[in-house]
Amino acid sequence: MSPDAPTWLGVWEQGQRATPLQRALLILQALAPDTSWHELCRLPLGERDARLLAAREALFGPRLEALARCPACGEALELGLRVADLRLGQGPAPQTVEHGDYRLTLRPLDSLDLASALGSPDPARTLTLRAVEEASHQGRSVEGAQLPPEVLDAVAHHLPETDPQADLLLRLSCPACRHAWAAPFDPLAFLWRELNAWALRTLAEVHRLASAYGWREQDILALSPARRQLYLGMVGP
Repeated sequence: MSPDAPTWLGVWEQGQRATPLQRALLILQALAPDTSWHELCRLPLGERDARLLAAREALFGPRLEALARCPACGEALELGLRVADLRLGQGPAPQTVEHGDYRLTLRPLDSLDLASALGSPDPARTLTLRAVEEASHQGRSVEGAQLPPEVLDAVAHHLPETDPQADLLLRLSCPACRHAWAAPFDPLAFLWRELNAWALRTLAEVHRLASAYGWREQDILALSPARRQLYLGMVGP
């Protein structure tokens, strides 16, 4: 069962002083309150984003509207998408990469990897190294930090293959200039903007009804959306 309005307002309130990474985990914990924070942190990023898409669908429905701007001519594009269009159906899986005499096994990244990278002086290198589960050179095991730059470049190139859902791209074409490009889609950023707008709208409704009737916030939030709108209509503009 989807969390109720007070729970989502609590998530929104805590998220005001949280990082984007923490916001994602707050949403996931609202969806799975019996799952520990550490377990949620260990979810592959593609699984995390798939759950965020599920939360978005539960909260606001299966359709979403987005805007993009053509990088060639600046034309604004209005995008009508379905949540189902953003689910790739391809789960995370380790990948084996061979580069010269090097053989590497890569694993999907998770939220702990992101947190480590954000606190490092070279986030891209940190993420690349953390993705290397095993590495060998001519059959002998080597540490990730000993890998030469060209091997790390190969790792970075293949990393999206370990978790395609975590690297979601929209293939777009500009109707004005016919320029085609791939635009990244961030489920968390999109969902958080919608959650923020919903929370502000909901709190404004609570304020109007509380001012008119003297009701408590918890009683107003317990009303169904339809009944709340009826009462708001009776209060007037």
